[in-house]
Amino acid sequence: MQSIQTNYGKFPPLLLGITILFWGWQTELWFLAIPIALIIEGSRFIPWRWNLTVEEFSQVANLCALLIVIQILYLFFTEKSLQLIFTVFQWFPIVTFPLLSAQFYSTTASIDARALFFTNQQKSEPIPFDLTYPYFALCMVSASAGNVRNVSFYLGLFILGAIAIWFLRSPRFSPILWVCLLVIAANMGIVGHVALHNFHLHIERSAMTWVISRFGRYNHIDPSQKNTAIGDIGRLKLSNNILLRVKPDPNSIPPNLLRRVTYNRYASPMWIATNSEFTPVATISQNNWKLLSPTPNQTTTTGLTIATTFEDKEEILSLPNGSLEIQKLSAEKLEQNQYGVVQLTGEPGFVSYRVEYDRKLSIDSPPVPDDLTIPIDEKLALDFIIEELDLREKSPQEILNTIQVFFNTEFEYSLELTGRRKNFTPLSTFLLENRVGHCEYFATATTLLLRALGIPARYAIGYSVHEFNQWENQFVVRGRNAHAWTLVYIDGVWQEFDTTPASWIPLEDASASSWGRIGDFFSLLSFKISLAVQYLKDNNGLIYLWLLVIPLVWIVIRWFYPQKQLKATKINQRNHTAQYSIPGLDSEIYLIETALKELGLIRNPSETWQQWLERLHHSPLPIPETNLNKTQMLQELKAIVMLHYRYRFDPQGLNSTERTELKSYTQSWLNKYSNQ
Repeated sequence: MQSIQTNYGKFPPLLLGITILFWGWQTELWFLAIPIALIIEGSRFIPWRWNLTVEEFSQVANLCALLIVIQILYLFFTEKSLQLIFTVFQWFPIVTFPLLSAQFYSTTASIDARALFFTNQQKSEPIPFDLTYPYFALCMVSASAGNVRNVSFYLGLFILGAIAIWFLRSPRFSPILWVCLLVIAANMGIVGHVALHNFHLHIERSAMTWVISRFGRYNHIDPSQKNTAIGDIGRLKLSNNILLRVKPDPNSIPPNLLRRVTYNRYASPMWIATNSEFTPVATISQNNWKLLSPTPNQTTTTGLTIATTFEDKEEILSLPNGSLEIQKLSAEKLEQNQYGVVQLTGEPGFVSYRVEYDRKLSIDSPPVPDDLTIPIDEKLALDFIIEELDLREKSPQEILNTIQVFFNTEFEYSLELTGRRKNFTPLSTFLLENRVGHCEYFATATTLLLRALGIPARYAIGYSVHEFNQWENQFVVRGRNAHAWTLVYIDGVWQEFDTTPASWIPLEDASASSWGRIGDFFSLLSFKISLAVQYLKDNNGLIYLWLLVIPLVWIVIRWFYPQKQLKATKINQRNHTAQYSIPGLDSEIYLIETALKELGLIRNPSETWQQWLERLHHSPLPIPETNLNKTQMLQELKAIVMLHYRYRFDPQGLNSTERTELKSYTQSWLNKYSNQ
């Protein structure tokens, strides 16, 4: 049996566990926070400890460093935005948990800081370092990375922080004054917090507007207007990240295109959705939504499942043409406009939903006059192409066939854009001069050509579905699969019409980085984990998931510390008291205090050793001084007090030589003066 120091010091009981749970609540990682909190707080009641050396602490620190590197690499290859930074911070309490648990279940009250650095651990002196307060602060910082909804984080920070520093406050100040100052600081912090948050939102909106207008990004779309990349000079940058996973029903063929947004008016270089009005989508049952009700004789419906990750509270769904019903989609609300755009409002994160659709149907509204308008600046070039192809006397289907052949044989697809001719619009240059462009050129030209011939047409953007992943046995859609095409109104229904040459797919695939497979692996891993978590959520299984952590922790411990190296020590619970909870309380100087107390020299509870010695120096001793030199006694005691102060308050503490000196000086003083 061996009594050891507790691993909390002056840290308030249960506060660390509550802080971990607060972090789990703010980041929605509570299913991990619960077992971590139980393991940490359980060290107060579990009597077994391991006598870990600095080398073994170093091994645990290396494990934490490895977990951090793996986390950053994983996010680097899978994350699609600056959200990566916030995610790294959110997971810090998890990746550093092994080191904290090593401290709490070791026989020491701290770790040796040398274990955190690549130093010569044998030659340098031990550097005790308590992780409790740093981990507390880390949990608060990590919780801040998930605070995107309300002021609950700030209130939690204030309450938990106030409790923590209450135990560190100086007793020289009035508690009432201390509380008043803390409340004032908290109110000033709220004002600053709100101001910074509003400033952040302003910068974020400005930056996003600039990015969309400059590069024509597809990740963030305004359903009312879309800046195209028509007329830009230079190579367009497209992402290789997997954005969607599409799994068609068995024995069914997936759609070639998934539409996100449709526009009906062109003002170069912008497409606009005029008078866009969103109306609520009706719910069939919980998480099931009805977009369109087909007539009873329509039996050509099929289905597919789409998995993706939403980054914002409001997102636009990617759907096949003719979508009728959306199933298994959790959302606060679903809205659609007259152009077939479906917008979701809900919590960001992973989602997987099933879509029932019929290619012969459409949820878009019938044509309006804007679906036939063409800009005056483009009319000359459009009329020239119409006359060249002799389109005016042909039927709608013949027109479509002719335009399809025209763009596939007379034009080239390229992301390397050349300049435009002076006094020509970018679209006129594309049609009459270079005849080279990307999908936005083809879709815009096709839409306006059809309108010039009296056929209603709209401009649509979304993703092409063509890459089948053998690993996953489903289709994957990447950022570079973003695409634009035309919706044409023929035979009383809106139909997809894509005139971009098919060569665009191999050309963009060839430009993809060879490192993409690494990102695909981590993306697949994230997808499988997200599916498992969603399944557990749907079946109320997350409350049991934390039970798996205990055996996993034990496996890791056994892996890094073979049984022959682990020597568990049981704590003597009767001696496991607060007497060793504060460093320096085992100092021998308290023997001197006891000896002086027996002589009638009593130190007041609020008096420091320095103040006590000063009072003794100016006061007569209540004992005969025949054989006692008071000045010499106090001078020697002052030297012992200096050593004691270093042992008690200095974070470096005393080395082994100085610790021995404190013991010997104290014993010498007692031998010399305690029997006077």
